[in-house]
Amino acid sequence: MSETREQRLTEVVTSLARRFSCELDRMAIASYCQALGRMSDQQLMDAYRLAIERFRFMPAADEIRALVGVSDRQLAESAWQILLHAINEVGSANPVAFDDPRMVHAIRRTWGDWVRLCTEVPEEPGYELNRQRELFIQYFTTAPEDVHKPWQFGGRLLNPGTKPRLITTAQHEYRLIEGAGSEQ
Repeated sequence: MSETREQRLTEVVTSLARRFSCELDRMAIASYCQALGRMSDQQLMDAYRLAIERFRFMPAADEIRALVGVSDRQLAESAWQILLHAINEVGSANPVAFDDPRMVHAIRRTWGDWVRLCTEVPEEPGYELNRQRELFIQYFTTAPEDVHKPWQFGGRLLNPGTKPRLITTAQHEYRLIEGAGSEQ
């Protein structure tokens, strides 16, 4: 999260807390910012306005997200769709990187690594695909707040010069960025 984005989130959260005469310490503000970080600026401002209109006390972060229809389940469903797309686009031979640590957490808990994910996710719909989808969604939505990097998975090719394909999750739009990534 960029410094300006973090400052913007902090301003919105502290302003909301003031409106409800609620004192939040730095840890609580950081927790709200992390939980609301995937909302677009427009969603954030809409949620701020609706929270003031509808609540008498400071709402929890998930209540704020729910005001504009952003749920962890929806984010996880979107993440699942891009994961399926990434399997086809990137394949198991190439490295891949994710900017959302919840994606990495869910992948590691469900399959262990990228190569295994690519080989075990069935191409055809059915029971096994649904089972893996539900596991992924469960791990995505329950990822601990302190989950961080590493966010890069290696492929089967052992070419140290190959940059990973970056999978970015900006504002709920999971998309592939060709040839982007960072060296680890």
